[in-house]
Amino acid sequence: TEIYTLSLHDALPIFEKIIKAYDSSLTVVDFNAEAGSNIGDNYMAIIYAVAVNVKKTESGKTSTLNIMLKTMPLNPARQELANQAKVFLKEALMYGTVFRDLDNFQRQLGCPEDEIYSDYPQCYATFVDGKADYLAMENLKLMG
Repeated sequence: TEIYTLSLHDALPIFEKIIKAYDSSLTVVDFNAEAGSNIGDNYMAIIYAVAVNVKKTESGKTSTLNIMLKTMPLNPARQELANQAKVFLKEALMYGTVFRDLDNFQRQLGCPEDEIYSDYPQCYATFVDGKADYLAMENLKLMG
């Protein structure tokens, strides 16, 4: 059975890295995490829906960043399968490189901004080391 809880102690450094990668002028105030999918929906990952409350360093203005955090499964056999299939590496390359290049290519072709295909979540940060892999993306569930 996979565990669908994030402890403050374990997760805070991850959210600090994600937020700094997204916007270095932000600091994490706190967060609330819950299961981002039903148990059993994902065998290659654990998905968390996370509301990260952040504060602008200079102005002190606070806001919330809603993230879907995809993490490695806890089961060692599933981790091995995910690593063999390079699941997280492939997704990190798609969200971190390919989609960004697609956007730039469309702009180079002169596509108007409102016609650029970008029907995918914004990727805030990725990390791939074969053990603690994660993808932090925009939570599109909130948009329906």
